[in-house]
Amino acid sequence: PDEVESCASLVKIIAVNQATLELFKARNQNELVGNLARIFGPESYEVFKEELIALAERGVFRSEIVNYTLDDTPIHVSVKMAIAPGDEESWSHIFVSLVDSTERKEAEAALQKAHKELEKRVEERTAELRQAYAKIQRAHEFFYSTLEQAITVIQRGTTTPELLEYLEQARDQFERDE
Repeated sequence: PDEVESCASLVKIIAVNQATLELFKARNQNELVGNLARIFGPESYEVFKEELIALAERGVFRSEIVNYTLDDTPIHVSVKMAIAPGDEESWSHIFVSLVDSTERKEAEAALQKAHKELEKRVEERTAELRQAYAKIQRAHEFFYSTLEQAITVIQRGTTTPELLEYLEQARDQFERDE
């Protein structure tokens, strides 16, 4: 950590554009540079360490990080860093590109939440449909069984009133099973 802090103290910001000032809600470059400790969150030294390693190994660094505006609002930032051509040995110039990805991150989170809610609703509805299907199957089986028994009663030559009584009992049984 001490080495990372030491490297961080060597960083000099040469210029920032208006979009960067607006992103961090700074009035000018001096205000931005003077408040870097507020902009970088608690995880910043770990990210800075990753930046140094990536720049040393590949000359570029890309990541999604959380920074803070000068009014302490957290923002998601897509950052890309690249060592300027010809400065690979000295690292005297490193280009940094920052893009506010807060809206995209919030949209992704909302989409994930909606997806989970939809999955839950689908599971609930599927369970309801399975129950309804099972009920229909039981009703079908009951109807078929009752029909089979009615045919048997008819084949035995049972009178109409007896058949009617049997069918009414079957109906009553079916209604109780509902």
